[in-house]
Amino acid sequence: MNAENQVNGNGSSASTETEAASLTKKEAAEMFNVSEKTIDRWGQKYELPVAPMGANGCRQKRYVLAGLRQFSEKYQEVVERAGSFSLMSDEERRGYLSRGEALLESGKTRIEVIRTLAQESGRSREAIRYLLKGINVMSLKEREQCARTQEASQWNLKHIPTEEFLEPDAEKRIFTPTPENEKARRTKPPAGLPPYLASLYETPLMSREQEQHVFRRLHFALFRVSQILPEDLSQVTQEELEQAQKYMQIATEDEQFIIKSNLRLPVSIAKKFARGEEMFDLVSDYNMSLMKAVRMFDYSRGFKFSTYATYAIKNNASREFDKENARKRHFANGKGEMLDETADTRSDETALLIEQGRNEEQARELMSCLDDREVEIICRRYGFGIEEPETLKTVGEALGVTKERIRQIQSRAERKMRELSTLQSRSKTQSF
Repeated sequence: MNAENQVNGNGSSASTETEAASLTKKEAAEMFNVSEKTIDRWGQKYELPVAPMGANGCRQKRYVLAGLRQFSEKYQEVVERAGSFSLMSDEERRGYLSRGEALLESGKTRIEVIRTLAQESGRSREAIRYLLKGINVMSLKEREQCARTQEASQWNLKHIPTEEFLEPDAEKRIFTPTPENEKARRTKPPAGLPPYLASLYETPLMSREQEQHVFRRLHFALFRVSQILPEDLSQVTQEELEQAQKYMQIATEDEQFIIKSNLRLPVSIAKKFARGEEMFDLVSDYNMSLMKAVRMFDYSRGFKFSTYATYAIKNNASREFDKENARKRHFANGKGEMLDETADTRSDETALLIEQGRNEEQARELMSCLDDREVEIICRRYGFGIEEPETLKTVGEALGVTKERIRQIQSRAERKMRELSTLQSRSKTQSF
């Protein structure tokens, strides 16, 4: 017995006259064999008549039965289609979803898929749209566009342009084979280096002519990529991406060649500052300085890159050496608090401070300004809650990212902690 019959049957003696002439939302849904959400949607779209609330103690929203009958007669197709959808079996749903995925793979857009499925199934577009809700209904074209945008957005296009790049025959003159270095020779590595570091000396330094040629080609390739790609990367076409990829490949190969030819520089400088196991850490830091120097070097001035890179690395090394001495004096005098205003941006200073057990509680207080990922990295790197601190590589493997990305997040987190500490210190000073 359906909801309408229940209301009009002999068992309605306990119902009031208002209730007998109306149905609850649930009863209306049963009457039409649809969901209660469909009743809500019909109520808003078709203004289904609602019985006065509060009459005879009736507090629940009820729909006038006569009005529901009129709606059913006037919109018979709507009611039948909705009722048909509610009776769709699980097997039919899976079939429609499978068909939808196939249409998406063929290149159709979401709107085209909904239209096609509606025509094939005889159901409304709204029903199909609801069926596909919550699943990945991105078309093949849209997925390809997202992939293109993601790839292009990851490229580092920093370069130093010159007027030569704008000349009509620039590409023909610049994209030529790298000249041979006839005077190239291997340099004997310093004594006591591990085999891996010693092997870096097998690659000879570039000649001045080679440097000029490779750097010019590197920056011109990056210049061309920046010209090809649209300002809005979400609009990059497949043709533009493929063209940019060719130039990006040239730039990547040239950049790697430059770095490989100069990897001995970080090693030789690190030997002057490293103590014991610090060697590999310093080499890693100075390698980063070398990589940054490649994009910053202006080859058009005629200087050798090895001179520029050596200066850049030594400048970084000297700065860190001075900071290390300042830290030693700082702790020897017993002055200052953890992460005070004199703290620099280096991770190793924070390590010296955090590793002191008496400051762990203060460190955790400062970590209140960090997000969950930053807190986890700080705790892992400095051994909070675990047996011993973990290396950048170990933390990176645990979180599924590179150790350089861990270094960046750690540096950002430590900066936040220092800024919070500075604010707290200033607040205490003002309170006095």
